[in-house]
Amino acid sequence: MDVGKEIRRLREARGWSQAKLAGASDMGTSGISQIETGARNPSAATLSKIAEALGVEVRDLFPLGQAPLPDLEDERPSPSVAVDGMVGLLERWHGRRLAEVDNPASLHFRDPTSAALWIADTREEANDFCLFLSEWGTERPEAFRSVWDALLVFGAGLMLDNPADAGETRLRKMDERPDELATRRMERAAAASRASMARLQEIGEAAGG
Repeated sequence: MDVGKEIRRLREARGWSQAKLAGASDMGTSGISQIETGARNPSAATLSKIAEALGVEVRDLFPLGQAPLPDLEDERPSPSVAVDGMVGLLERWHGRRLAEVDNPASLHFRDPTSAALWIADTREEANDFCLFLSEWGTERPEAFRSVWDALLVFGAGLMLDNPADAGETRLRKMDERPDELATRRMERAAAASRASMARLQEIGEAAGG
């Protein structure tokens, strides 16, 4: 069972159609369908919107065999289990993104501008996740303190071994340069990623103190 199947389970438990969940989470019906079938890997921001629409927390979207509904507070996953679920999600995202860089025929690298936009998108997804971890740590310091070492390693791994770095290496080997708008977006995404990682480290150090 993966996060998409758990979203479907929670949706159907409420008697909602995909269209109703899509409307409540400000998404397209096709996006919900792709997430539920595993065809699309949702970003942290997307998971946050879906969780809010369903009236649960993001951690409740990560299955635990027979995952509880949100009114069963005493059976909710522990923070460490939530972290395990997020790690699995990241690993799948990381592998898919690296496969795109390694694919010689990838349309994302058909020209420098397309490559720069892909790199920016990848960094923005990583940034979304770091922001999510930072918000979680701020709102739930006790839970964050119990798993902060794992979370920091997780966040550091996301930023230090970001597939966007491999994408930039491939971009540098191209004969031409991306257009100005794509270059600026790529630079903004890199700066935002550095800032969010620094913030996550500050929260982790405070929690560990």
